[in-house]
Amino acid sequence: MRVAKDWRRAALQALYILDRGGDPVAEGLTAALEGSAASEADRARGVDFALRIWECGRILDEELNPLSPDWPLHRQPVLDRSILRLAAQEMTEAPEQWKVVISEAIDLAREFSTEESPRFINGVLDRLQRERQRNQDQSGETDHGIVSPGD
Repeated sequence: MRVAKDWRRAALQALYILDRGGDPVAEGLTAALEGSAASEADRARGVDFALRIWECGRILDEELNPLSPDWPLHRQPVLDRSILRLAAQEMTEAPEQWKVVISEAIDLAREFSTEESPRFINGVLDRLQRERQRNQDQSGETDHGIVSPGD
């Protein structure tokens, strides 16, 4: 089994902290992750990515919720919804890497979540990719409707 890259693991941990009511300040999140195995650079990259996700999370959630109507994000385990948000944002920023992103998300689910989570994560992200591809084919655009913070 492959192991997800350390920066993704750090981003997931930061998203978990944020979702549980943690302070959305980079320094505090970075300090909270100091005990992790990730390098300082990976922790910083993960925290930065998590904060970008947190800032535009509502938009990501609006895109993800219809993909699992029986399990909307608010009913999902914190780790599963954090993995979905992480992967959805990464697929937005690097759409050509969607296969790698989904594979890494499945690895995170195997490492941190329930036995059923990898299959669930794979299904939702596969639907997300197909939906985005369908929208792109119809519009000819590459923008997936996700607004970057500050836009």
